[in-house]
Amino acid sequence: MADFLKKNPEATIKVIPQNFEEKEKEYILFYEAKKKYFLTTGANSRHSYNETDSVQVEKMSIKDVKFIAYLNKMVPDSMLFTLQDKCMKLVGASFVDAKFNILKEERYNEFLFYFRENGTEKRLIIASGENVIPYNGFSFYKIQYTGVFPHYLLKAYQKMNELNNEAPRVKFKRNRQKIVRLR
Repeated sequence: MADFLKKNPEATIKVIPQNFEEKEKEYILFYEAKKKYFLTTGANSRHSYNETDSVQVEKMSIKDVKFIAYLNKMVPDSMLFTLQDKCMKLVGASFVDAKFNILKEERYNEFLFYFRENGTEKRLIIASGENVIPYNGFSFYKIQYTGVFPHYLLKAYQKMNELNNEAPRVKFKRNRQKIVRLR
């Protein structure tokens, strides 16, 4: 896209962040609660938290019996019934919000990197983000381009469609059509 803007100086692109805020905050919440548990157990004999530890925490189940016992010990409120509520009490909503905002900022900076690098950042229109439930469960950037598509881009699109109709892609055509209809 950055190269497209570089080659077409009259073009602009509108970018609309599509955030799955609820699910991302839930992932952050569970990760941070499991991390606290990991750091308080004897599993971390080293005095620093590293990438290997992070992978262990990520793979740890939130339904682990010892983790749930830890949560019940740390959050003895009998009116909290769900793991999310107990983890939120343990970690704190403001901490989760801060981590989420850092995640969004890092994602934004990574997205803009190539546009900044080739000097086309000013031709991007970044809209405020929308909180959505995406079809695939992941946050993404929705790209809108209004204008005439260059001939070479239309030709590449036609070639891509031709390749989709050839083996082995043809056997997946029905699945692709179902996905398009679901949007």
